[in-house]
Amino acid sequence: MPQISIIVPCYNSAAFIGRTLTALIPEIINDTDAELLLVDNNSTDNTLSLLTAATTKYPASLRVLQATKSQGVNVARNYGARHATGSILLFTDHDDAVSPGWLSAFRKAFADGAQIAAGPYSELTGTGELIHEISEPELHFWDIPYGLGSNSGITKTGFEKIGGFEESWQGGGDDADFFWRAHFAGMPLTFVPGARITHHMRDDDKATFKQFCGYGRAAVRLYAKFRELGMPRSSTLRAVAAWPLALAELGASYLTPKVDRRRALSRCGVRLGRLAESARQRVLYL
Repeated sequence: MPQISIIVPCYNSAAFIGRTLTALIPEIINDTDAELLLVDNNSTDNTLSLLTAATTKYPASLRVLQATKSQGVNVARNYGARHATGSILLFTDHDDAVSPGWLSAFRKAFADGAQIAAGPYSELTGTGELIHEISEPELHFWDIPYGLGSNSGITKTGFEKIGGFEESWQGGGDDADFFWRAHFAGMPLTFVPGARITHHMRDDDKATFKQFCGYGRAAVRLYAKFRELGMPRSSTLRAVAAWPLALAELGASYLTPKVDRRRALSRCGVRLGRLAESARQRVLYL
């Protein structure tokens, strides 16, 4: 029986699942202690047929599951976890590529006593240019670190203890929520530098803005949930001061290529998302 189960949620993944599998298959192909679970979540393209073809090619290492009752990346993650045979669960996403040594780095971390873990992350443009890297745990909101759900691992008993990923959250915040709930359940984060993934970001302006609006909304949801446990309120004065700068940067990005438009869109998106969700939640977190 495999000791480690790698879970990949998939939705309309036909355009990029090949890159993901090309990176993952060498990690597990000769590893009898690992299994790869590809969880299709109601794809409307030919994702399912591609996943099935992969299991035909590598029958000993792969399983395809179908999470059909509801929609969402965390629905698929939790479904995969329920059907996993391993005592350690690793997660990556359908549009990410793990680096060589990813599996062995996580395996060593858990052998050394980790209960929950995360690795570093590189963001690339659609053409492969580096946007930025995350090489240490995230500390955006307060002094309790978190990692990315798309590059994480946890013992199965720990996963069951905290109830898995929050399925109702869409558009961000679920990573921090997952790791923070583990922290308060007595499972501090272990960061694994050798377990890096790469992710190709969206190049479309509208998609980028929508994505970062979601991140802004998520910050407010996190504050509403964790403020009683100590998460501090954001600085309202700093947020008010940031608005004209963000708008000016966005305007300039359409006039000169020297200004990073993606960064400008992300800053405006986060601010708008926080404002909108603060109004909806009736909680001030700007």
